[in-house]
Amino acid sequence: MKRKAMLLIFIILSTQLLTGCWDKMEINERGFPLIIGIDKLEGDEKENELDRIKVSTRVPNVGLISGKSPLVTETSFYYEEKGSNLASIIERITSKAPFSITLDHTKVIVFGKSLLEDCNLVREALDAIERESSFSRKVLLLGAHEDASQIVKIEPKEYPLIGMYLKGILDLEMRDGRAVDGTLNRIMYQIHEDGSSIWPYIKANKDNTGAELAGAYVLKDNKLMGSLDNREVSRFNSMIKGNKELGDVDIIYKGTLVSYEVYNTKQKLSVEEKNDNLILNIELESEGDIVQHKIGIRGFTLDDEAIKEMEKMIEKKLMSRLESVVEKLQKEYGVDVFGVKRYIRKFNPKLYKKIADDFDEYYSSMKVNIKIDAKIRRIGIVR
Repeated sequence: MKRKAMLLIFIILSTQLLTGCWDKMEINERGFPLIIGIDKLEGDEKENELDRIKVSTRVPNVGLISGKSPLVTETSFYYEEKGSNLASIIERITSKAPFSITLDHTKVIVFGKSLLEDCNLVREALDAIERESSFSRKVLLLGAHEDASQIVKIEPKEYPLIGMYLKGILDLEMRDGRAVDGTLNRIMYQIHEDGSSIWPYIKANKDNTGAELAGAYVLKDNKLMGSLDNREVSRFNSMIKGNKELGDVDIIYKGTLVSYEVYNTKQKLSVEEKNDNLILNIELESEGDIVQHKIGIRGFTLDDEAIKEMEKMIEKKLMSRLESVVEKLQKEYGVDVFGVKRYIRKFNPKLYKKIADDFDEYYSSMKVNIKIDAKIRRIGIVR
């Protein structure tokens, strides 16, 4: 009985001490920027000599959402300021806003294209973001097709809050392998471990009422080197982590168009040295279904030999797709987004010590072996 009484007293005290707002600030007195855009300032855009970046943000109208401020009908408020660093600009925005800005709920940070082309500004901005403890490690970093502020100004028809709108798009695309992992945690890991990184990038539609995923930006030493389109991103993802969105494959078998839909892939990467050259081995297992050929054609989808021949044709077509992505990343951009250096450092320290100072030279001449094993698992309902 005594224990029950003590437990009851503890529960009552807990409800008194652990509820409520510690800083006595109402929710409509807070500002939660769900999206932040960072752009490079050039020429006449600078108001003083030390101005380097422009920061833009949209803060949801929490009062409207909570029902405490029905007189203001805007769903969010737009702010932008110029300055030398992210922290001071956020403070400047806070001084002009009628609420206290807090970064704990920021979902998306967008970098303008011109900023991504300036390695020094990228390093400064990333350093500020990484040092700011309020930012979640899962905040998404995106590259903009043009200015980041253009993305921040988007007013989506489907969802009035642009930050949540973009997060919804990216979460879905990353889950299905159609977008690269753009979380702060992943991108900073790539930069610290590999010196290269790959970011999702987006562009606004013509009337600025929505945005679409345009592919991925590829950075080396914190400078933009080039981009991949959406199809190339899916193929890249299949090589580094395996994903179902490798794309449909159409082949012509005995004069008939046959469509193969991939629903699962498994991959394995390994690096070795032979004759003083690096070799990257990429092994890919693909499973899929025949989703279409031609009505009235009988027999060949039930023939084991025909299935094997089609699997070989599919492997050849997939091989061509993957080789073109590897060629672009290795030869054209010279970026190690496959984690080759990291793999060697982890599994072959002796080799790493040998090649560390000349890694770029070794990487550019590295041989890449791609092995694909494609399987047709289902042929659909046939009569």
